[in-house]
Amino acid sequence: EWFIPIHGEYRHMVANTELAKIMGVAPRNILLCEDGDVVELNEKNLDFGGRIPAEFIVPPKAQHGRSKKKTNKK
Repeated sequence: EWFIPIHGEYRHMVANTELAKIMGVAPRNILLCEDGDVVELNEKNLDFGGRIPAEFIVPPKAQHGRSKKKTNKK
């Protein structure tokens, strides 16, 4: 049984790893990753396999939740 938290802020993922331990997941089977971490998994092991470049891409304000197109609604 393996556990890798993948959603939320870092503090949320830390809390989820603690919850996984309480639920019986062995600490050696829990991996807390950050953006860019590569994970290697096989039948016997879960480990970091290095890193790849990863960064946040923030879209321009015009593309963030609004469209510039206007509609003619009557």
